[in-house]
Amino acid sequence: MTKLLIIAAFFISINTYAQRHNLSGIVTDAVSGESLPNASVKVAGMDAGIQSNAYGYYSLSLKKGICLIEISYLGYLKKSVRVDLQRNLKLDIQLTPANQQLKEVQVKERDQVDLGNTIPGKSSIQMSQVKSMGTMAGEADIFQALQYLPGIKAAVEGNTGLSVRGGSFDQTLILLDDAPVYNPSHALGFFSAFNSDAIKSVDIYKGTVPAQFGGRLSSVVDLKMKEGNVNHLNVSGGLGAIASRLTVEGPIKKERSSFIVSGRYSYAGSTANLIGKLAQQMNVYPFRNFTGGNDIRFYDLNAKINWKSTDSKDQFFISAYAGKDWFKYYLFQQGTFMKWQNNTLSFRWNRVQRSNLFFNTTAYFSNYGYNYSLLMDRRDFEWKAGLQEVGLKNEWDYFIDPTASLKAGAMLTYTHYSPGAIKPKSDSSITIPFTLRAQNTLQNVVFAGYTKQLSKGFSMYAGLRVSIYSMVGPGMTYEYSQKRDPVQDSTRYKAGGLMNLRAGIEPRWSLNYMPDSISVLSIAANRSMQYSHLLNSSAVGLPTDVWLPSNRNVAPQSATLISLGYKRIIKNVTISVEAYQKWMKGVIDLVDNAQLFVNQYSDSQVRSGKGNAWGLETMLEKKTGRLTGWITYTLSKTDRTIPGVNNDLAYPTRYDRRHSISFVTTFHATKRTALSMDFQFNSGGAASFPVGAYEYLGASFNYYTSRNGYRLPAYHRLDVQAMFTRKRKKWERQFVVGIFNVYDQRNLFSVQVEPDTFSQPYELSRISAISLYGVMPFFSYGFKI
Repeated sequence: MTKLLIIAAFFISINTYAQRHNLSGIVTDAVSGESLPNASVKVAGMDAGIQSNAYGYYSLSLKKGICLIEISYLGYLKKSVRVDLQRNLKLDIQLTPANQQLKEVQVKERDQVDLGNTIPGKSSIQMSQVKSMGTMAGEADIFQALQYLPGIKAAVEGNTGLSVRGGSFDQTLILLDDAPVYNPSHALGFFSAFNSDAIKSVDIYKGTVPAQFGGRLSSVVDLKMKEGNVNHLNVSGGLGAIASRLTVEGPIKKERSSFIVSGRYSYAGSTANLIGKLAQQMNVYPFRNFTGGNDIRFYDLNAKINWKSTDSKDQFFISAYAGKDWFKYYLFQQGTFMKWQNNTLSFRWNRVQRSNLFFNTTAYFSNYGYNYSLLMDRRDFEWKAGLQEVGLKNEWDYFIDPTASLKAGAMLTYTHYSPGAIKPKSDSSITIPFTLRAQNTLQNVVFAGYTKQLSKGFSMYAGLRVSIYSMVGPGMTYEYSQKRDPVQDSTRYKAGGLMNLRAGIEPRWSLNYMPDSISVLSIAANRSMQYSHLLNSSAVGLPTDVWLPSNRNVAPQSATLISLGYKRIIKNVTISVEAYQKWMKGVIDLVDNAQLFVNQYSDSQVRSGKGNAWGLETMLEKKTGRLTGWITYTLSKTDRTIPGVNNDLAYPTRYDRRHSISFVTTFHATKRTALSMDFQFNSGGAASFPVGAYEYLGASFNYYTSRNGYRLPAYHRLDVQAMFTRKRKKWERQFVVGIFNVYDQRNLFSVQVEPDTFSQPYELSRISAISLYGVMPFFSYGFKI
């Protein structure tokens, strides 16, 4: 009898499963045909729902019969589709962009929290928001916009480098179509390397980081390039005081393939020279010593092409980025000329293996190179360094049922570090050529992430990432004494020899509880590891900074983060609060008067220890209506305790700023006019200043008592902007006028410390502070055909 019941139950379960069918497809923009990642696809009247993956694909396993599917995406009108599911069905869904400038668009229903889209610590920002914010010279900038979000600050005030939850700017992984970008800045960080006209979406993870991402301690910024309009040919561009841009996109074969090419060129140096000379003639005090001859230029070029197979199961993408900078400015690093460049190339293959099984394979190449030259100096040398990385990644999305999905995959990465080579530029140079030994690393990763809606109101994410890191020959390893850098012993390795082996296990977990449709409570834990370190003696992020892979002397960094958050919607205003605590191990700092430039033993200048960071982040955001924007306040603290630094006592990091306040507002006055006002305040960062200087063996050194024992002045700035849009048939024009730094606040950009060579003996230090800009009106013109 028992056997008969088991057999009957087996056949009943088979029959029940047979009554379920898969509804699958791609969510796209109705105008451009661009895929929409992380769109919410739900069954009306049920808690069942799923998110589209990073490429817009979704799949729902549903019971046979009629159901109503609701699809929503930030910045788009919600759509409902009635489906009669009698078999597996492919249904591509197009969403219409919500034109926030139309007064007729009103919110007619109460906003609800989407439980499936609630990822602790994740923030997204739309390109329309980026372009509505005032930035220096009116050039829309993604990374400056991110700094207005809670827990995200500028690594250096006025700079696009990101310090996320107390981390340094090298602890943020920046991905452009899955390829890492090692220096995401133009003009020493005044502008980011990413043209907003070429970017489709920006997501930043600073809490629960999905298992497919790793290699950095603090956060991940995931940027996706546009794929090109598959329906129409579009040409757009703009002219500004410091840069001009042009974008062309359109179909190659309608609804099957498309392309986009977007370029930007900056002539900021020429503009600075013109303004400086005019100000000098008008006897404006800060420009009395203006020398001119500034050379600040950069360009970036984005290109992408994609095509689908005839059965639409396969889709292929090739995307490329190239950017280069030239920088010489009379107030900064006088007598030097710097150049750097970034290049990335990605090939991606998406395939719908089955209606509920989707895979993606990505191969990428990333190159970062930088040059440093002395001008009018007897040494007359050029220094070159860089790194190259190639990677292969394969990941699978398995949509188990309407309440569960699994993403798993593997990744292999090879990185070649070229720490530096110096050579004379002329026969009269006194410089002796020298090349530091290259270093090579391999990293193997497997990962899996499981998302599950446990019951009504509860959902969870559980992820695991396992990494194996190795440094391989040819190369040398060194053993040092307790002093600065005397080498006690060294070992030489042949090509392919295993020089160092490390492994890491990185679990990630989060749980969401939604007691009602308008609120959610989240708790999360995240562990991450980082196998590379950036050795920098300046917070600015100079191209002369050195990337150092983990070796026998410098262990990998690791961090464990826990967070607790609450979000609630009250009358279309989202209120969120999140608290976090982070414990770090293996974080590094440099000894006093560290010597990094062309030093074969640069790891001897490094000390490692522990770090702590905690914070409370609050945000009020309004996304709909004529007045949109957000207000944030962050209370945070971060410090480090590193043996051999600061007498082994805890000290604040340079990114420790106790209070941060920002607000971003946009008022849509009419259908074609938008006014915006943005404000930012950060407490002063910590800095180290010497109490004197001394001479040793003919060289002068600064003498410090405590690390980061001084506080810099607070940073604050107000920007205003007006955007006027004019449309005439197929021609659209946009005029932007504004004022950057309205009340002319002279915020510090850099503080330089050097021994005073006029004192004998060298007992004094000379400290000079640089503020690069005050109030700056700006104007730009854009068009679209």
